[in-house]
Amino acid sequence: SLEESAAFDWARPCSSTTIRYDKLSNTDGDYGIKMLCCHGMQANRFAGELSVSPEHNWAVDQPCWLSEEFYDASREDIVAYIEGRIASGEVPGEDLIFVDVSHGDNGNWCKCKKCQKMYISEGTHTAEMLTWINDLSDELEKTYHGIKYGVFAYELTKKPPKTIKPNKHITISFCYDRCCSAHTIDGSNCTTFDQWTYSNVQLTDWLLGWLEISDYVTVWLYYMANGLLSTSFLHNIRDDVKFLYDAGVKQIFGCADDHGFSANWLAFCLQSELYWDIGMSDSDYDALCNRLLRTFYGDAAQDMRQYFEIIGRVHKYGSCYNCWGALMTDPSMCLAVDTDAFAAKYDSLLEIVERAKGYADSAIEEERMTMIGCMVIYTGSLCAYPMAKAANDTARIDELCARYALLDERLRAYGMDDAVVYKPSLNEVFPD
Repeated sequence: SLEESAAFDWARPCSSTTIRYDKLSNTDGDYGIKMLCCHGMQANRFAGELSVSPEHNWAVDQPCWLSEEFYDASREDIVAYIEGRIASGEVPGEDLIFVDVSHGDNGNWCKCKKCQKMYISEGTHTAEMLTWINDLSDELEKTYHGIKYGVFAYELTKKPPKTIKPNKHITISFCYDRCCSAHTIDGSNCTTFDQWTYSNVQLTDWLLGWLEISDYVTVWLYYMANGLLSTSFLHNIRDDVKFLYDAGVKQIFGCADDHGFSANWLAFCLQSELYWDIGMSDSDYDALCNRLLRTFYGDAAQDMRQYFEIIGRVHKYGSCYNCWGALMTDPSMCLAVDTDAFAAKYDSLLEIVERAKGYADSAIEEERMTMIGCMVIYTGSLCAYPMAKAANDTARIDELCARYALLDERLRAYGMDDAVVYKPSLNEVFPD
Protein backbone atom coordinates (compact mmCIF):
# COMPACT_ATOMS: atom_id res chain seq x y z
CA SER A 1 0.00 0.00 0.00
CA LEU A 2 3.11 2.26 0.19
CA GLU A 3 1.93 3.44 3.61
CA GLU A 4 4.94 2.07 5.52
CA SER A 5 8.19 3.95 6.11
CA ALA A 6 11.49 2.08 6.27
CA ALA A 7 13.74 2.69 9.28
CA PHE A 8 16.88 3.02 7.12
CA ASP A 9 17.66 4.59 3.76
CA TRP A 10 18.79 1.14 2.58
CA ALA A 11 18.92 -2.15 4.43
CA ARG A 12 19.49 -5.79 3.59
CA PRO A 13 19.89 -8.98 5.59
CA CYS A 14 22.19 -11.49 3.94
CA SER A 15 21.98 -15.28 4.19
CA SER A 16 23.45 -17.93 1.92
CA THR A 17 20.79 -20.53 2.64
CA THR A 18 17.52 -18.69 3.19
CA ILE A 19 16.30 -19.11 -0.37
CA ARG A 20 16.84 -22.85 -0.04
CA TYR A 21 14.37 -22.87 2.85
CA ASP A 22 11.65 -20.94 0.99
CA LYS A 23 10.89 -17.23 0.94
CA LEU A 24 9.01 -16.89 4.21
CA SER A 25 8.73 -13.12 4.46
CA ASN A 26 9.34 -10.07 2.32
CA THR A 27 13.10 -10.34 2.63
CA ASP A 28 14.68 -10.10 -0.78
CA GLY A 29 13.73 -6.61 -1.97
CA ASP A 30 16.22 -3.75 -1.68
CA TYR A 31 14.88 -0.25 -1.28
CA GLY A 32 16.61 3.08 -1.76
CA ILE A 33 20.14 3.58 -3.12
CA LYS A 34 22.75 1.11 -1.89
CA MET A 35 25.98 2.74 -0.71
CA LEU A 36 27.89 -0.20 0.73
CA CYS A 37 31.60 -0.59 0.08
CA CYS A 38 33.27 -3.87 -0.77
CA HIS A 39 36.91 -3.26 -1.74
CA GLY A 40 36.13 -1.02 -4.71
CA MET A 41 39.75 -0.26 -5.63
CA GLN A 42 40.39 -4.00 -5.78
CA ALA A 43 37.14 -4.93 -7.53
CA ASN A 44 37.36 -2.17 -10.15
CA ARG A 45 41.15 -2.27 -10.56
CA PHE A 46 41.43 1.50 -10.25
CA ALA A 47 45.10 2.42 -10.85
CA GLY A 48 45.78 -1.30 -10.88
CA GLU A 49 48.91 -0.92 -12.99
CA LEU A 50 50.62 0.44 -9.84
CA SER A 51 49.73 -2.63 -7.74
CA VAL A 52 52.21 -5.45 -7.16
CA SER A 53 49.38 -7.99 -7.15
CA PRO A 54 49.62 -10.55 -10.00
CA GLU A 55 46.06 -9.51 -10.90
CA HIS A 56 46.99 -5.81 -10.56
CA ASN A 57 44.01 -5.15 -8.33
CA TRP A 58 45.41 -4.10 -4.91
CA ALA A 59 44.57 -7.51 -3.42
CA VAL A 60 47.95 -7.86 -1.67
CA ASP A 61 49.13 -4.26 -1.23
CA GLN A 62 47.87 -0.74 -0.63
CA PRO A 63 48.82 2.20 -2.84
CA CYS A 64 50.72 5.28 -1.78
CA TRP A 65 47.51 7.25 -1.38
CA LEU A 66 49.43 10.53 -1.18
CA SER A 67 51.57 10.22 -4.32
CA GLU A 68 50.89 12.28 -7.46
CA GLU A 69 51.37 9.17 -9.58
CA PHE A 70 48.53 7.34 -7.80
CA TYR A 71 46.29 10.42 -7.86
CA ASP A 72 46.64 10.79 -11.62
CA ALA A 73 46.26 7.06 -12.37
CA SER A 74 43.24 6.62 -10.11
CA ARG A 75 41.56 9.75 -11.49
CA GLU A 76 41.97 8.46 -15.04
CA ASP A 77 40.44 5.07 -14.22
CA ILE A 78 37.59 6.44 -12.08
CA VAL A 79 36.68 8.95 -14.80
CA ALA A 80 36.68 6.12 -17.37
CA TYR A 81 34.42 4.08 -15.05
CA ILE A 82 31.98 6.98 -14.64
CA GLU A 83 32.00 7.75 -18.37
CA GLY A 84 31.27 4.10 -19.10
CA ARG A 85 28.20 4.17 -16.91
CA ILE A 86 27.06 7.43 -18.46
CA ALA A 87 27.46 5.84 -21.90
CA SER A 88 25.12 3.06 -20.77
CA GLY A 89 22.44 5.64 -20.04
CA GLU A 90 22.99 6.51 -16.37
CA VAL A 91 22.86 10.13 -15.22
CA PRO A 92 25.15 11.44 -12.43
CA GLY A 93 23.16 12.47 -9.38
CA GLU A 94 20.07 10.54 -10.50
CA ASP A 95 20.80 6.85 -11.08
CA LEU A 96 24.60 7.13 -10.99
CA ILE A 97 24.87 7.93 -7.30
CA PHE A 98 27.73 5.87 -5.85
CA VAL A 99 31.26 4.79 -6.77
CA ASP A 100 33.07 2.36 -4.48
CA VAL A 101 36.71 3.42 -4.00
CA SER A 102 37.38 1.50 -0.77
CA HIS A 103 40.77 -0.07 -0.15
CA GLY A 104 41.77 -3.65 -0.93
CA ASP A 105 41.50 -6.50 1.56
CA ASN A 106 45.01 -6.47 3.04
CA GLY A 107 47.09 -4.67 5.65
CA ASN A 108 50.17 -3.83 3.57
CA TRP A 109 50.13 -0.04 3.87
CA CYS A 110 52.59 2.33 2.24
CA LYS A 111 55.76 2.89 4.30
CA CYS A 112 56.95 6.09 2.63
CA LYS A 113 57.82 8.97 4.95
CA LYS A 114 54.84 11.08 3.88
CA CYS A 115 52.29 8.30 4.52
CA GLN A 116 53.93 7.22 7.77
CA LYS A 117 54.01 10.78 9.08
CA MET A 118 50.30 11.22 8.41
CA TYR A 119 49.47 7.82 9.91
CA ILE A 120 51.37 8.63 13.11
CA SER A 121 49.86 12.09 13.48
CA GLU A 122 46.26 11.01 12.69
CA GLY A 123 46.36 7.59 14.39
CA THR A 124 44.77 5.63 11.53
CA HIS A 125 45.43 4.70 7.91
CA THR A 126 42.04 6.16 6.99
CA ALA A 127 43.79 9.54 7.01
CA GLU A 128 45.77 8.78 3.84
CA MET A 129 42.67 7.50 2.02
CA LEU A 130 40.51 10.44 3.02
CA THR A 131 43.16 12.96 1.99
CA TRP A 132 43.24 11.40 -1.49
CA ILE A 133 39.49 11.02 -2.03
CA ASN A 134 38.59 14.39 -0.47
CA ASP A 135 40.75 16.12 -3.08
CA LEU A 136 39.71 13.86 -5.97
CA SER A 137 35.98 13.99 -5.22
CA ASP A 138 36.07 17.81 -5.04
CA GLU A 139 37.69 17.81 -8.49
CA LEU A 140 35.27 15.27 -10.00
CA GLU A 141 32.20 17.02 -8.55
CA LYS A 142 32.79 19.92 -10.95
CA THR A 143 32.09 17.62 -13.91
CA TYR A 144 30.04 14.79 -12.40
CA HIS A 145 27.67 16.46 -9.96
CA GLY A 146 25.90 14.43 -7.28
CA ILE A 147 28.10 11.31 -7.09
CA LYS A 148 29.12 9.89 -3.69
CA TYR A 149 32.41 8.02 -3.20
CA GLY A 150 32.53 5.14 -0.73
CA VAL A 151 35.37 4.55 1.75
CA PHE A 152 35.75 1.55 4.07
CA ALA A 153 36.15 1.83 7.83
CA TYR A 154 37.48 -1.71 7.86
CA GLU A 155 40.63 -3.57 8.91
CA LEU A 156 43.18 -0.97 10.19
CA THR A 157 40.88 1.87 9.05
CA LYS A 158 38.02 1.54 11.53
CA LYS A 159 39.29 4.37 13.70
CA PRO A 160 38.43 7.90 12.54
CA PRO A 161 41.34 10.31 12.02
CA LYS A 162 42.08 12.89 14.68
CA THR A 163 41.61 15.95 12.46
CA ILE A 164 40.91 14.93 8.85
CA LYS A 165 37.20 14.65 8.04
CA PRO A 166 35.40 13.24 5.00
CA ASN A 167 33.89 15.92 2.78
CA LYS A 168 30.21 15.97 1.76
CA HIS A 169 30.86 13.70 -1.25
CA ILE A 170 32.15 10.78 0.86
CA THR A 171 30.20 7.91 2.43
CA ILE A 172 31.66 5.64 5.10
CA SER A 173 31.05 1.87 5.33
CA PHE A 174 31.86 0.82 8.90
CA CYS A 175 32.45 -2.89 9.54
CA TYR A 176 31.83 -4.61 12.87
CA ASP A 177 34.59 -7.06 11.95
CA ARG A 178 36.64 -9.15 14.43
CA CYS A 179 34.00 -8.14 16.93
CA CYS A 180 32.39 -10.15 19.71
CA SER A 181 29.38 -12.07 18.41
CA ALA A 182 28.24 -13.34 21.80
CA HIS A 183 27.07 -9.97 23.03
CA THR A 184 25.38 -6.83 21.74
CA ILE A 185 27.49 -4.61 19.52
CA ASP A 186 27.26 -1.64 21.89
CA GLY A 187 29.54 -3.59 24.24
CA SER A 188 27.31 -3.25 27.29
CA ASN A 189 27.32 -7.01 27.95
CA CYS A 190 30.86 -7.83 26.88
CA THR A 191 33.15 -9.54 29.36
CA THR A 192 36.51 -10.64 27.94
CA PHE A 193 38.49 -10.26 24.71
CA ASP A 194 41.37 -12.23 23.26
CA GLN A 195 44.43 -10.60 21.77
CA TRP A 196 43.13 -10.41 18.20
CA THR A 197 39.54 -9.41 18.79
CA TYR A 198 38.30 -5.83 18.80
CA SER A 199 36.27 -4.83 21.81
CA ASN A 200 32.67 -4.03 20.91
CA VAL A 201 33.01 -1.03 23.21
CA GLN A 202 35.99 0.16 21.17
CA LEU A 203 34.29 -0.48 17.83
CA THR A 204 31.16 1.36 18.91
CA ASP A 205 33.24 4.30 20.14
CA TRP A 206 34.85 4.49 16.68
CA LEU A 207 31.46 4.20 14.94
CA LEU A 208 30.07 7.06 17.00
CA GLY A 209 33.18 9.02 16.08
CA TRP A 210 32.44 8.52 12.38
CA LEU A 211 28.83 9.56 12.90
CA GLU A 212 30.06 12.83 14.42
CA ILE A 213 32.13 13.74 11.34
CA SER A 214 30.15 12.14 8.51
CA ASP A 215 26.57 12.67 7.42
CA TYR A 216 26.36 9.26 5.77
CA VAL A 217 27.48 6.06 7.48
CA THR A 218 26.57 2.51 6.45
CA VAL A 219 27.17 -0.38 8.89
CA TRP A 220 28.13 -3.90 7.85
CA LEU A 221 27.38 -6.33 10.69
CA TYR A 222 29.67 -9.37 10.77
CA TYR A 223 27.69 -11.93 12.72
CA MET A 224 29.32 -14.63 10.61
CA ALA A 225 27.75 -17.75 12.09
CA ASN A 226 29.04 -20.30 9.65
CA GLY A 227 29.54 -24.05 9.27
CA LEU A 228 29.60 -26.62 12.04
CA LEU A 229 30.81 -24.10 14.61
CA SER A 230 27.79 -21.92 13.98
CA THR A 231 26.68 -19.82 16.88
CA SER A 232 23.45 -18.03 17.66
CA PHE A 233 23.02 -14.28 17.73
CA LEU A 234 19.23 -14.27 17.78
CA HIS A 235 19.33 -12.84 21.31
CA ASN A 236 21.19 -9.75 19.97
CA ILE A 237 19.34 -8.96 16.75
CA ARG A 238 16.72 -6.58 18.07
CA ASP A 239 19.04 -4.66 20.40
CA ASP A 240 21.70 -4.30 17.71
CA VAL A 241 19.39 -3.02 14.97
CA LYS A 242 17.70 -0.63 17.39
CA PHE A 243 21.05 0.68 18.63
CA LEU A 244 22.25 1.44 15.09
CA TYR A 245 18.98 3.13 14.21
CA ASP A 246 19.08 5.32 17.34
CA ALA A 247 22.75 6.18 16.68
CA GLY A 248 21.84 7.66 13.29
CA VAL A 249 23.19 5.00 10.93
CA LYS A 250 21.70 5.51 7.44
CA GLN A 251 22.15 2.04 5.97
CA ILE A 252 22.62 -1.46 7.39
CA PHE A 253 23.83 -4.76 5.94
CA GLY A 254 23.50 -7.75 8.26
CA CYS A 255 25.55 -10.85 7.46
CA ALA A 256 23.47 -13.76 8.71
CA ASP A 257 25.31 -16.30 6.58
CA ASP A 258 25.30 -19.95 7.42
CA HIS A 259 25.26 -23.28 5.63
CA GLY A 260 22.17 -24.66 7.33
CA PHE A 261 23.83 -25.76 10.57
CA SER A 262 22.48 -22.81 12.55
CA ALA A 263 19.12 -21.10 12.39
CA ASN A 264 20.27 -17.85 10.91
CA TRP A 265 17.55 -17.96 8.29
CA LEU A 266 15.36 -17.08 11.29
CA ALA A 267 17.65 -14.17 12.13
CA PHE A 268 17.49 -13.17 8.46
CA CYS A 269 13.71 -12.83 8.63
CA LEU A 270 13.76 -11.03 11.98
CA GLN A 271 16.23 -8.48 10.64
CA SER A 272 14.08 -7.91 7.58
CA GLU A 273 11.04 -7.09 9.71
CA LEU A 274 13.03 -4.85 12.08
CA TYR A 275 14.41 -2.83 9.17
CA TRP A 276 10.84 -1.70 8.57
CA ASP A 277 9.18 -1.83 11.98
CA ILE A 278 12.00 -0.78 14.30
CA GLY A 279 9.55 0.35 16.97
CA MET A 280 7.48 -2.83 17.23
CA SER A 281 6.29 -3.62 20.75
CA ASP A 282 7.65 -6.48 22.86
CA SER A 283 4.44 -8.42 22.37
CA ASP A 284 4.51 -7.91 18.59
CA TYR A 285 8.16 -9.01 18.43
CA ASP A 286 7.38 -12.08 20.52
CA ALA A 287 4.45 -12.91 18.24
CA LEU A 288 6.67 -12.50 15.19
CA CYS A 289 9.24 -14.91 16.65
CA ASN A 290 6.52 -17.46 17.39
CA ARG A 291 5.05 -17.13 13.89
CA LEU A 292 8.43 -17.66 12.24
CA LEU A 293 9.25 -20.61 14.49
CA ARG A 294 5.92 -22.17 13.60
CA THR A 295 6.61 -21.60 9.90
CA PHE A 296 10.07 -23.14 10.07
CA TYR A 297 9.50 -25.95 12.57
CA GLY A 298 5.77 -26.72 12.56
CA ASP A 299 4.66 -28.65 15.65
CA ALA A 300 8.23 -28.54 17.01
CA ALA A 301 8.12 -24.73 17.34
CA GLN A 302 7.80 -24.73 21.13
CA ASP A 303 10.72 -27.13 21.56
CA MET A 304 12.88 -25.08 19.24
CA ARG A 305 11.98 -21.90 21.10
CA GLN A 306 13.26 -23.58 24.27
CA TYR A 307 16.43 -24.51 22.38
CA PHE A 308 17.05 -20.91 21.29
CA GLU A 309 16.39 -19.58 24.79
CA ILE A 310 19.02 -21.93 26.22
CA ILE A 311 21.58 -21.24 23.51
CA GLY A 312 20.96 -17.51 23.92
CA ARG A 313 21.74 -17.70 27.63
CA VAL A 314 24.87 -19.75 26.92
CA HIS A 315 26.17 -16.94 24.74
CA LYS A 316 24.77 -13.89 26.52
CA TYR A 317 26.16 -14.79 29.93
CA GLY A 318 29.33 -16.46 28.65
CA SER A 319 32.69 -15.25 27.44
CA CYS A 320 33.19 -13.11 24.37
CA TYR A 321 34.19 -14.85 21.16
CA ASN A 322 35.39 -13.60 17.81
CA CYS A 323 32.89 -13.40 14.96
CA TRP A 324 35.35 -15.26 12.69
CA GLY A 325 35.87 -18.12 15.15
CA ALA A 326 33.49 -20.40 13.27
CA LEU A 327 35.78 -20.35 10.25
CA MET A 328 38.95 -21.48 12.02
CA THR A 329 40.58 -24.66 10.71
CA ASP A 330 41.54 -26.11 14.12
CA PRO A 331 38.43 -26.15 16.34
CA SER A 332 40.35 -27.54 19.32
CA MET A 333 42.29 -24.26 19.40
CA CYS A 334 39.62 -21.78 18.35
CA LEU A 335 36.14 -22.72 19.50
CA ALA A 336 33.76 -19.87 18.86
CA VAL A 337 31.83 -20.39 22.08
CA ASP A 338 32.23 -20.38 25.84
CA THR A 339 33.32 -24.02 26.11
CA ASP A 340 32.36 -24.54 29.76
CA ALA A 341 28.89 -23.05 29.26
CA PHE A 342 28.20 -25.03 26.09
CA ALA A 343 29.46 -28.27 27.62
CA ALA A 344 27.14 -27.78 30.61
CA LYS A 345 24.10 -27.46 28.32
CA TYR A 346 25.22 -29.93 25.64
CA ASP A 347 23.01 -32.85 26.67
CA SER A 348 19.94 -30.65 27.17
CA LEU A 349 20.35 -28.97 23.79
CA LEU A 350 20.80 -32.26 21.96
CA GLU A 351 17.82 -33.81 23.74
CA ILE A 352 15.59 -30.92 22.67
CA VAL A 353 16.66 -31.06 19.02
CA GLU A 354 16.31 -34.83 18.80
CA ARG A 355 12.87 -34.68 20.42
CA ALA A 356 11.81 -31.91 18.07
CA LYS A 357 12.65 -34.06 15.05
CA GLY A 358 9.86 -36.38 16.10
CA TYR A 359 7.33 -33.60 15.44
CA ALA A 360 8.47 -32.92 11.89
CA ASP A 361 5.69 -33.26 9.35
CA SER A 362 7.84 -32.65 6.26
CA ALA A 363 11.29 -33.68 5.05
CA ILE A 364 12.53 -30.10 5.06
CA GLU A 365 11.46 -29.53 8.69
CA GLU A 366 13.31 -32.69 9.69
CA GLU A 367 16.37 -31.56 7.72
CA ARG A 368 16.46 -28.20 9.50
CA MET A 369 16.51 -29.85 12.91
CA THR A 370 18.95 -32.57 11.83
CA MET A 371 21.44 -29.98 10.59
CA ILE A 372 21.16 -27.94 13.79
CA GLY A 373 21.69 -31.22 15.64
CA CYS A 374 24.93 -31.69 13.70
CA MET A 375 26.18 -28.35 14.98
CA VAL A 376 25.16 -29.26 18.54
CA ILE A 377 26.99 -32.61 18.39
CA TYR A 378 30.09 -31.10 16.82
CA THR A 379 30.42 -28.11 19.13
CA GLY A 380 29.17 -29.91 22.23
CA SER A 381 31.53 -32.84 21.76
CA LEU A 382 34.52 -30.57 21.21
CA CYS A 383 33.62 -28.66 24.38
CA ALA A 384 32.88 -31.68 26.59
CA TYR A 385 35.56 -34.15 25.47
CA PRO A 386 38.62 -32.48 27.07
CA MET A 387 36.77 -32.30 30.41
CA ALA A 388 35.82 -35.95 30.27
CA LYS A 389 39.36 -36.89 29.31
CA ALA A 390 40.87 -34.84 32.14
CA ALA A 391 38.50 -36.56 34.60
CA ASN A 392 39.22 -39.98 33.05
CA ASP A 393 35.46 -40.44 32.70
CA THR A 394 35.54 -43.40 30.31
CA ALA A 395 31.75 -43.75 30.13
CA ARG A 396 31.39 -40.12 29.06
CA ILE A 397 34.24 -40.45 26.58
CA ASP A 398 32.55 -43.47 24.98
CA GLU A 399 29.25 -41.58 24.79
CA LEU A 400 30.87 -38.56 23.13
CA CYS A 401 32.76 -40.72 20.64
CA ALA A 402 29.52 -42.51 19.72
CA ARG A 403 27.83 -39.17 19.08
CA TYR A 404 30.78 -38.03 16.99
CA ALA A 405 30.49 -41.16 14.89
CA LEU A 406 26.80 -40.39 14.38
CA LEU A 407 27.79 -36.92 13.24
CA ASP A 408 30.07 -38.46 10.63
CA GLU A 409 27.18 -40.54 9.32
CA ARG A 410 24.81 -37.57 9.14
CA LEU A 411 27.28 -35.21 7.52
CA ARG A 412 27.96 -37.58 4.65
CA ALA A 413 24.30 -37.29 3.73
CA TYR A 414 25.02 -33.60 3.04
CA GLY A 415 28.03 -34.29 0.85
CA MET A 416 30.68 -33.59 3.49
CA ASP A 417 33.71 -35.76 4.17
CA ASP A 418 36.75 -35.90 6.44
CA ALA A 419 38.70 -33.33 4.42
CA VAL A 420 36.16 -30.54 4.63
CA VAL A 421 35.76 -29.14 8.14
CA TYR A 422 36.26 -31.81 10.77
CA LYS A 423 38.55 -34.64 11.76
CA PRO A 424 37.11 -38.17 11.86
CA SER A 425 37.63 -38.84 15.55
CA LEU A 426 37.80 -36.92 18.80
CA ASN A 427 41.08 -38.63 19.65
CA GLU A 428 42.60 -37.02 16.56
CA VAL A 429 41.25 -33.60 17.49
CA PHE A 430 42.52 -33.92 21.06
CA PRO A 431 45.58 -36.20 21.00
CA ASP A 432 47.42 -37.02 24.22
